[in-house]
Amino acid sequence: MIINALILHKKSKLRKHFSMPFLRFVMFLIFIVTLVTNESAIILLGLNPIKNIINLRTNQTIYF
Repeated sequence: MIINALILHKKSKLRKHFSMPFLRFVMFLIFIVTLVTNESAIILLGLNPIKNIINLRTNQTIYF
C-alpha cells in the first residue's frame, strides 16, 4: 500500500513537471513560427516585383 502510494505521488509530481515545460515548449514553437513567417514577409516586401503583385491582388480583393 505504501509503495503504491509513493508511486502515485511520483507520477503526480511528474505530471506537474511535464505540464509546464510542455506549455513553454509549445509557446516557444509558436514564437519561432511567428519569427520565421515575419522574416519571410520582410524578405518578400524587400523584393519589389513580388510586393507589387501582392499589392495588386490585395487591391483587387478590397475593391471587389
